Amino acid sequence: MSAAVIHEPPLIGLLPSSGEPNPLDAVFRHAETDPRGALQEFIVLNASPTALNSVDPATRGRIFGNAEQLFGKEVMGFLGYQPDAEAILRSAVQLTLLRSVEGLPFAPMTNGWLAAHLGLEEHLISGHHAPYFDTAETFAAELRPFLRALVES
Repeated sequence: MSAAVIHEPPLIGLLPSSGEPNPLDAVFRHAETDPRGALQEFIVLNASPTALNSVDPATRGRIFGNAEQLFGKEVMGFLGYQPDAEAILRSAVQLTLLRSVEGLPFAPMTNGWLAAHLGLEEHLISGHHAPYFDTAETFAAELRPFLRALVES
């Protein structure tokens, strides 16, 4: 891989402990008994209440079919992850850092860490954290110039 776009990565491990409960704890507890229902809550919290409305039923079914995998194996694996800035820099992968204007509440902090440690400039795009759900055309149009710049550099 020679280039990548980073968009609001869930680098929860970079956030200082606030002493407050994680707003996703209720979702994780729900996932123990109803992974599909918890996944719907997770998407609403991380994207928008209407994000799934534009997803065709077959794709929505596949998304919810992955709920047990997401909560059973994937989410817990990245919650504590802390990137190794030196290793990322050594990789020489060209990076572009994006944040949505209505994105995740912690995105300014985690993107700020990446910008400071990797020497990146953050670029803002419209929408919420997962714009590919319900504003895919807009997301693609805003993403294209960044992809072109990575290819051309």
